[in-house]
Amino acid sequence: MTTPPTIDPGAAPEAVRDVLARVRPLIDGELARRLGDGETSLAADPGRLREAMRYATLGPGKRLRPALVIAACEACGGDVAGALPATAAIELLHTYTLVHDDLPCMDDDSERRGRPTAHVVFGEAIALLAGDGLLTAAFGALADLGHGCAAAASVLASRAPLAAP
Repeated sequence: MTTPPTIDPGAAPEAVRDVLARVRPLIDGELARRLGDGETSLAADPGRLREAMRYATLGPGKRLRPALVIAACEACGGDVAGALPATAAIELLHTYTLVHDDLPCMDDDSERRGRPTAHVVFGEAIALLAGDGLLTAAFGALADLGHGCAAAASVLASRAPLAAP
């Protein structure tokens, strides 16, 4: 089963496309930093778990949710660098839901974001653990918010059950 197409950022107004283009490198950089730097971290990953987490998270995607976090931060006069942990948390949580939703025991999707799903590439067991790892990483990212992490974790935790089908 293939997931139907969703919102096309290319069809968005130019101002929205400009914002997405501006914040995408910040978001992707934060995600990559949190998931390891590629080859170095993969060398210590004999089971390919970190590779599966990176594959699911760092591939194609719109990054709308973290872009909204940055937009809200900027609208409130906040420091974007200080909001990057929250951007990572929301994208890691979102990706966890996608990885688990695609599993054979759920929707059994074979393609996500224009390429094979994590369970097709890495196997069902690694994909399941990668999703779990992404959820754990989301809470780890929130911990980096310091004094604001309790409130942020509470919001994220209240949404996590809603992500389950």
